[in-house]
Amino acid sequence: MVKVKSGLAQNAAAYDVRVEPEQLYRMRLALGDNVHFRVRYRRKLDAVGRTRVSEYHFLDMAAEELTLDAANDPPTA
Repeated sequence: MVKVKSGLAQNAAAYDVRVEPEQLYRMRLALGDNVHFRVRYRRKLDAVGRTRVSEYHFLDMAAEELTLDAANDPPTA
């Protein structure tokens, strides 16, 4: 699991992204590196339709910055 911030500002939204250990090791990232990830978003709902679990799963590195539309999902803490 890695925590990825959506911007440089100190109060920018942060997301927990699940990454396989092998993939993370191959990236050779250092704390503070800028990254562009493509992720799969998964949301599980309860019986009333409220979000119970939100997950982001790493797919691959994006070649460039992509638009993040997180309006439907608040960042995980």
